[in-house]
Amino acid sequence: NLIGFDLPLTVNISEMVRYHTGIFGFTGCGKSNLCSFLIRRALEKIEGISIVIFDVAGEYLIHLLDLEPRLFSTEDFGGNVDRVMDSQAMPETLEQMIDRDVIMKRIERLIDMGRIQRLSLSPPLKQIPLNMGFLLDLFGEIARGRRRGAVQAAIALNKINRLLVRKGYDDGTSLDEVRKDMEARVELEEILEEFLSSVHSMSGMVKDVQAVMGILEEGLDKGEYEGGVEAIRNAEWLAEKVAVGEYRGVNIVYLPDPKDARHIVSRFIEQLLWLKKTKGVGRTVLTVLDEAQEFIPDRTKKEDFTEQSNIAVEALLRQGRKYRANCWICSQRVAHLNVNALQQLHSYFVSVLPRFYDRMVIADAFSLSYDLLDRTTELDIGEWLFVSYKATKQRNVPAFIRTPNNEEIMAKRLQA
Repeated sequence: NLIGFDLPLTVNISEMVRYHTGIFGFTGCGKSNLCSFLIRRALEKIEGISIVIFDVAGEYLIHLLDLEPRLFSTEDFGGNVDRVMDSQAMPETLEQMIDRDVIMKRIERLIDMGRIQRLSLSPPLKQIPLNMGFLLDLFGEIARGRRRGAVQAAIALNKINRLLVRKGYDDGTSLDEVRKDMEARVELEEILEEFLSSVHSMSGMVKDVQAVMGILEEGLDKGEYEGGVEAIRNAEWLAEKVAVGEYRGVNIVYLPDPKDARHIVSRFIEQLLWLKKTKGVGRTVLTVLDEAQEFIPDRTKKEDFTEQSNIAVEALLRQGRKYRANCWICSQRVAHLNVNALQQLHSYFVSVLPRFYDRMVIADAFSLSYDLLDRTTELDIGEWLFVSYKATKQRNVPAFIRTPNNEEIMAKRLQA
């Protein structure tokens, strides 16, 4: 409702998702409360949406518990309800509305459903493609190394290149495909045998070439080479699950260590954008970054992954809309955020920001008057200055609003 008029403000939640949104305010003003409420509305309005919340403070599992979210974490809870509960922030106002045992039972239910899982920091397993490019690289390294066998390797390399041109192959042609072409297979085997006969039999390169000949003779073991191993549950795995897999709805990623959080967020976004560009736009994926100052600070370093997360988030904000990969950010330290990222937001909520320089950054980034931003210091919990270029009928017209309380909605649904 509009403050002072008791009139509803109609907002297009689909546009808020499509064109990115920011929520800014000091500690305790209700950022996670508002964000959780907006997430509910997005789930209602956008069919099949996947929402991924990166949560460093442990606030969103409780706020959205009635929606039966999935929880991923670098922490290993070992299926222990108490450990999960202790890791999450339980608002005092919510404790007055609902018994703690009700929360515990709901978390236990999530564990029983397999919806609380550990997320690994391990890098993705990348298979080395056994193709003609691999063979060219192998002989190329030997030839460039200027060591024993370099001349023979250069001769073999030239012959392999002529074979590729004549047969219309390229570096991506698999060895298995060459094996099925009898003429090409015989010629390649002759090249390899000639090389082997001209170098020392104890050389390490001999074993590599013999292994290639074994593939030409017997073929690849499909079970071992093409995904027989279960995927590691890491950032790349999660991106695939939410972009093209079955993980629709709310997915919370609890990452208490900011350095780990930045590392995972950068990898997740890179994989998400790659999937969107290569496998089709598909469903809408909304990434929510709580405590965004951890991910897009104005000063960056490679060592703590602030540089990597900055680049990834800015790419998501700049490019994501075309691929239905969208982003919301929440932060209390606006003055230390990447201004280039801020300027990609088309809708934003601003609550109490006691520091003048925080308000000044908001005013400059969104072309608002300083006097208007100063009025936000008088707002109560749940009251916001809202401005949107896309989500309201009156574009870029500031409005002071009072938003519904997510805790009341959640408590009512849990007790129903």
